Amino acid sequence: MGSLLGDGSLALYGRSKNAHYRDHGCDAQMPYRKWKAKMLSNLGFKFNENCKYGKLSSPSYPLLTELYNMFYKNKVKILNYENIKLLDHAIGLACLYMDDGSLVIDSSHRKIAFFYSHAFQYIL
Repeated sequence: MGSLLGDGSLALYGRSKNAHYRDHGCDAQMPYRKWKAKMLSNLGFKFNENCKYGKLSSPSYPLLTELYNMFYKNKVKILNYENIKLLDHAIGLACLYMDDGSLVIDSSHRKIAFFYSHAFQYIL
């Protein structure tokens, strides 16, 4: 969930009945994407080093199609109350931070930190 809310995306192509996951980014994140591929290898996720900056991808699955329908409106990734509730594990939160997060310290309160992501076109 963290990577889907971060740098990852789901896609439906052509005549495919089900969505698949894909994730790519800068060179510095290649070891991280390799780690994700290893952690998700039992689900068929693969890391392709031959693509520019490497690419993490999955086979198509019905579950990914369900997630696509939750996270995309008119082919644009969205965030809403229902799909943000799926981010309920510490590893997912860590992946969101490593994918696309920032940490901002509010100096007026000194001890409060805010986490946010730049991955969405809009929030519903």
